[in-house]
Amino acid sequence: MTTSTQDLGEWVSRLEGGYEHLATKADIADVKSELKADIAELRGAMNTRFAELENRIMLRMAGLIVAGSAAVVTLLKLLE
Repeated sequence: MTTSTQDLGEWVSRLEGGYEHLATKADIADVKSELKADIAELRGAMNTRFAELENRIMLRMAGLIVAGSAAVVTLLKLLE
């Protein structure tokens, strides 16, 4: 099977045309850096959210302890 010069030229032209759609190392590095920045931002947001939830839980637990203690003291005074 022989390949003419024109067929080889067309083949090379199509091959080079396909290179436009390939990612370069710089493109991949850009995407990696963007992903790292997005992940860092999400981690910060999650840490903030968890801290807020922890504070809410602690306040509710403290409220329950105070209310429970008041109920016990009241019952003890009523039983005297």
